[in-house]
Order: sequence, then C-alpha cells, then structure tokens
Amino acid sequence: MRLPTEALAAISVYPLDAIPGGFAVDVGMWTVEEGRSDLTLQLTAIEKAGAIVIAIEDLHVL
Repeated sequence: MRLPTEALAAISVYPLDAIPGGFAVDVGMWTVEEGRSDLTLQLTAIEKAGAIVIAIEDLHVL
C-alpha cells in the first residue's frame, strides 16, 4: 500500500551530527482500514558512493 499524500507531508527528517550526509527519518504508518496508525517507523538514510542506503532502526508506538 502506498502512503497517502497527507502521510508524506508528515514525514520528519533530521540531520545526523555524528554521520555527515546522514539523516534520521520518522515515518508514521497507515492502514487501509483505520488510516493513521499509532506506529512510527524510524529509518537512517546515508548517501554512500552516490546511492542512498536506508536502514530500519526501530518500529515503535507513539
């Protein structure tokens, strides 16, 4: 399932001081049945050799 447009607007991105070019990304999860979930996916995004490498860090309840 694709995230709805309003979910994309609510994604939070923070630069990582310890990793140059790295970002922490918080993405709220959604379900087809209920809309916005109380779960948040936390990712790390780092540029390496011209590619973006994404790692899942956590999935937690707000």
